[in-house]
Amino acid sequence: MLEQQIADSKFQMDGLKQMIEGLRKTIAENEQTITNLRNEISNLSSTLATERRVSAEKISERDATIVKQTVTISQQAEEIERKIVEEYTVYYYMGKKNELIQNGFMSKSGIFQGSKATNVYNTEIMIKISLQEQTEIFISAEKKNVKVLSSQDATSYSLVAYQNETILQITNPELFSKVKYLIIQY
Repeated sequence: MLEQQIADSKFQMDGLKQMIEGLRKTIAENEQTITNLRNEISNLSSTLATERRVSAEKISERDATIVKQTVTISQQAEEIERKIVEEYTVYYYMGKKNELIQNGFMSKSGIFQGSKATNVYNTEIMIKISLQEQTEIFISAEKKNVKVLSSQDATSYSLVAYQNETILQITNPELFSKVKYLIIQY
């Protein structure tokens, strides 16, 4: 009986040894799997960090490009607006004949020739207007005494009597503004 027990014990020990050996092999395989997964996680983390950095750089470059383009568009819009304002800007001066001569807008010619416009314009004493904002000029004189001396196209404006005054109404600002200096004698 003792021998039987020893034989059974030995059989059980062999079974336990095999089971322990199987568990050790499974543990070794699992440890290798864990090591492989850790390596894969490390590689993926490294790849992810690289992709994040590259993406951040691309986003930064795009943002810089957008800022540059926005600045360029803004500058171009300002330049266009400045050109439009400039295109529709006119300087005018009005006065009596002697005043126009005194300020250099007219010159005296010979006795029989009368006075004529000089095409010399002193913008410091002229009034600057934008035809986008203002298309009427009030003149403190009756229409019969008002004369436009500058060379604006006569179809681009009209003189309208208003009580004891005259209104120069600009009917075609684009055509009128081709001549930048308006001289009115009254």
